[in-house]
Amino acid sequence: MTAFEFDNSEIIDRLYALAIENGGSSEGEPGFRPRYSEDFYAAYVRDPDNNKIAFVGRLASS
Repeated sequence: MTAFEFDNSEIIDRLYALAIENGGSSEGEPGFRPRYSEDFYAAYVRDPDNNKIAFVGRLASS
């Protein structure tokens, strides 16, 4: 798995949407993952070659 870190949930949401629109499959929709940490926001996809990609950030939950 390759992870890319961002400081903005909108970027993570948009990258997830773009990945799905371009042939990726969902491995976890964008959202907070409190089981890892209260501020951990992530989205997971698989690309058409079956590589897992994570878009993550440490963000303040609202």
